[in-house]
Amino acid sequence: MRTLRDSQACVCDLRWRELNYPPAAAQDQQHSLVSHAQHLWNDWEIQCLVLVSFSLQVFLLFSAVFRKRHRSVVLSVLLWLAYLSADSVAVYLLGRLTLLVGDDPRHQIVLFWAPFLLLHLGGQETMTAFSMEDCALWKRHLLNLATQVSLAVYVVCRQWRGGTKQLVAPTTLMFIAGMTSYAERIVALKRAQPSSSMSSSESSNSIHTYKEDHGIAHRMNKYYDKQASIISQKQERNFSEVMELATFGFSLGLDFLMDVAKGYLADPTALIDSLETEEIMLSRRSSDTDDMSFKLAEIHLSLIYDHLYTKFGGNLMAVCCRLTTFALTSIALVLFVVSTRLDHKGNTYYETADITISYILLVGAIALEISSVFLWLLSSYSPWKFLRTSSGAGRVLYSIIKYLGRLESRVEWSWKMQQLNMVDWCIQERQTTAGWLERMKRCVGIEGRACTKPVEVSADLKNLVLHKMLKTLRGARPYSIAPGIRQWVLDLTKFRGQWAQVWVHGYSISNSSQRRLPQVVQRLTELLAKTKKREKESSAAPQRAPEINSQFQDLGFVKSVFLWHLVTDLCLLEDQADNDTTTTTTTTTSSKNYKLKSSIRELSNYVMYLLVKCKATVTLYDIDSLSGIRQSMLRAFIRNDQQVDRRYILENIRKYDDVYGVFGKANSIALELIQVGKEEEGLWDLIAIVWVEMLCYIAFNCDAAFHTKQLCAGGEFVTHVKMLLLILDFSF
Repeated sequence: MRTLRDSQACVCDLRWRELNYPPAAAQDQQHSLVSHAQHLWNDWEIQCLVLVSFSLQVFLLFSAVFRKRHRSVVLSVLLWLAYLSADSVAVYLLGRLTLLVGDDPRHQIVLFWAPFLLLHLGGQETMTAFSMEDCALWKRHLLNLATQVSLAVYVVCRQWRGGTKQLVAPTTLMFIAGMTSYAERIVALKRAQPSSSMSSSESSNSIHTYKEDHGIAHRMNKYYDKQASIISQKQERNFSEVMELATFGFSLGLDFLMDVAKGYLADPTALIDSLETEEIMLSRRSSDTDDMSFKLAEIHLSLIYDHLYTKFGGNLMAVCCRLTTFALTSIALVLFVVSTRLDHKGNTYYETADITISYILLVGAIALEISSVFLWLLSSYSPWKFLRTSSGAGRVLYSIIKYLGRLESRVEWSWKMQQLNMVDWCIQERQTTAGWLERMKRCVGIEGRACTKPVEVSADLKNLVLHKMLKTLRGARPYSIAPGIRQWVLDLTKFRGQWAQVWVHGYSISNSSQRRLPQVVQRLTELLAKTKKREKESSAAPQRAPEINSQFQDLGFVKSVFLWHLVTDLCLLEDQADNDTTTTTTTTTSSKNYKLKSSIRELSNYVMYLLVKCKATVTLYDIDSLSGIRQSMLRAFIRNDQQVDRRYILENIRKYDDVYGVFGKANSIALELIQVGKEEEGLWDLIAIVWVEMLCYIAFNCDAAFHTKQLCAGGEFVTHVKMLLLILDFSF
């Protein structure tokens, strides 16, 4: 019995061991699989990574052209990963190739791939930098060029020690092509850096010195003369003329956007020669002139994008580099074909897969060069300079490109602008159940996701903005501050509500029988002045109410935006209620007012988006102020367990009794404006001019980093508005 029990125990112990410890054969099999995979990777590592490097270049070439026309997070992330991975893979492969033994004939063709990695490090013509921060690293790329060229030279020299030297000639040619491409990329990165800058605070002597040295005054006068000539001759639909004007004024647009010589372009004491261009544009204003203005701004920004983020802005140098790399790669392909044939006749062994990969790299490099030239011809930059003025074959090629590219109707940016309504955001934040990530972000003080949505930039909105800018420019007149020197009433370096004042003055003259609106503006001034006095708790004698420009300055820009954001919503709510109770308006008038109100609503939500999400022209204090106002709205008007809508919150704001708070102040101003709307026209024009001034203030005062960042992310409407300031000659 004991023997039987012992045998059963041994069997159980054996089975337990079999379950917990695989047999030696299984362990050997697993080890062999790992060894086989490792051996397979060691054999094909370089081949796979070379193909990955080439694939990344193809992706960058054809995908980067979409980033200035489309706003897509997925596209931006993919381009960012590809941009970083392309350089990392190429650098790693160059280092890996230096470890190969050059005596083995099978490695000779692998060493031939080293110059292609230099070519890949040179990047593609459609994307030299992912952002402006990459352009600032051009010195690092210069050092990297010296390092990687040294490694490539070492790899090429190892060809001489091999059994065959047939690949030395094509390798040398590809080495020159790769070094040329990499050097061109570094030049493009350095070119994107502003060469000099001048702030608006610099002395007038420095401004005039810069103006004389760079010929800005002559270029500006000639630019506006060309613009006036196009409008006078009714050539607004002639895309060639508009393109030629944009190309001529490229340096002016670049200087203005990058804040180079901003002290001259926006000098408050600059001499004003004439308003000829604006007078012509106003007197002959039509849908054609409106389209031309925005198309001109669009082409300006497209040229600037090519200059900053691509190799297309290099003009003649870019053409020479394209021809050089294309010729060298083509010759290298022919030499490679001859070399492989001679080697086969001599029974020299090359791997078939390596030969195939070499052909992929050579033919692919030629295809990429041809595609780059084609994309360059379709860009906004060079065909107009090199082909339009030529004759014969050049003119034919120009006509073909113009037809295939459809340059007149091609859109150079997304034509989208985001909308953010503060009331909708508060409703969403209170009623949407937050996940653990959102709750954690709130605990550390990070704002939740804003309720944003994109809308198309409509023709009505563009016409409204352009019309208000032109009317304000025409109504504002300079006044003398010294003999021979005049200064504009307008000054976008500060936000004071000047445009509303100019509009009210013009409205009073054109509508002399209607005097209510100027009185309302004065009433709004007094209302805000009282708030300022109460906040300061001043015991001094009552002072004269400041003008409308100073009351905006006292309130501050960010609070003014939020105040008018609520005022606009309250006026729209009241207008909707009036439309529900009356049907006396004609169809034409109702349609016109509806378009105007829709454009005003979109402007209001867009400016709020620029402040809240883009942090445009805001300081840390402004961010805290906006956050505090939003929290006050959440606590005062929305409860956690309460289902509310926009109308409910706005109705409660109208009942708010704190006349000295931002909500009570907004309610008081809205009541005054609503009363104006009931007595005479002009209510929505006044609100529109306020929002257009706010938009222009943001456009002018946002730094160059903000605008250049938006160029490679689908574009922002506010950047186009900044170019309109230059096109319309807002020389303050």
